[in-house]
Amino acid sequence: MFKINTRPSFTSTVQIAVPGDDTDVHSLNVRFKALRSSEMEAHDTGTSTEGQKVFLREVIEHVDGALDEDGEPVPYSEALREELLDWPFVVSALLQHYVRDLVKAHAGN
Repeated sequence: MFKINTRPSFTSTVQIAVPGDDTDVHSLNVRFKALRSSEMEAHDTGTSTEGQKVFLREVIEHVDGALDEDGEPVPYSEALREELLDWPFVVSALLQHYVRDLVKAHAGN
């Protein structure tokens, strides 16, 4: 039997290369909402930076692992999400991991 989950989600460890940082790669644990094909097609994620941000605002449910400049944990909030989405290298990493992990889940079926 196949049970239909109307709100599937998945968690991904998103690796982020920060330009000019001594540390090669940073990571965040991100819980994403899985969208249906029809929902994904409504988004312009190909060339529009704003379209990518709109898409990520819809699919990001939670972020763990963000630290402030003093190394203190930053709790998830819309303000944190917006701060992350203001960095193009973060947007790129989030999109890549969303698609990769969604496809990986699909391939496992």
